[in-house]
Amino acid sequence: MYQVAELPKKQATIQEGRPSLVDGRPFPFPGIWKSIDRRYRLPWRLGIVNTLLLELILSEICLDKVTARITDRKTLESISLKICTKEQWSIVGANGSGKSSLGKLLCNALPIISGTLRTAQRAGFVSFEKLNEVLEAERYNDDSDSLGFVSQGTRVDRFILGETAADETKLAGLALQMGFTGILERGIKFLSTGEMRKVLICRALLQEPELLVLDEPFDGLDQQSSAVLRNLISNCVESGIKVVLLLNRFSEIVPETTHIA
Repeated sequence: MYQVAELPKKQATIQEGRPSLVDGRPFPFPGIWKSIDRRYRLPWRLGIVNTLLLELILSEICLDKVTARITDRKTLESISLKICTKEQWSIVGANGSGKSSLGKLLCNALPIISGTLRTAQRAGFVSFEKLNEVLEAERYNDDSDSLGFVSQGTRVDRFILGETAADETKLAGLALQMGFTGILERGIKFLSTGEMRKVLICRALLQEPELLVLDEPFDGLDQQSSAVLRNLISNCVESGIKVVLLLNRFSEIVPETTHIA
């Protein structure tokens, strides 16, 4: 038995060539050890493996000839992509080119038919097309006509916390950092497009993602709102979050981008 690496607050060992955690649970990424050994020639039988090296390998996002199902009739075919540590990607393409589906795949949100996918354990996919769905649901549930006054509808703080386990203190701190504490008690149907995008990103950030995929984040924003959003993306990168932007135009690429596809 050889000690291989220290994972977050855990140690990994190799028993009979099969990695497992010290507490007996299987290693969190089954099936990748042969490819890691082939590429990096790690000393399986020579004692301690460099902890940092192994952590860097496992922090990579890797798609190897992945075919995934989008709908019953549509699939993504044989996608191969590797995003290494500290890389920030912008993927540019026209509407209908499959960017959104690729974003969902990066977040492990599509059923895989074949191939190998290794991605972040905590990933957030934020599609701003969801704005229309949210606002349509608000209009459907609007009781203003029957009540005789304008209903506030769903409050921003309730909307953000509704799908998370985060508490209000954590939300207040994040809203302060993002600069929208003044709208937390406002109804979401009264928000501007830029404000609503902040809200959707905030909801994703409360999940503490390692990977954040933003689908067409600048679409329809004026210059001022775009500048605010660019600053928010920069802050995400500085905090250590891997950010992938799905864009329509090369002019929307942010300075933090290291790779373009």
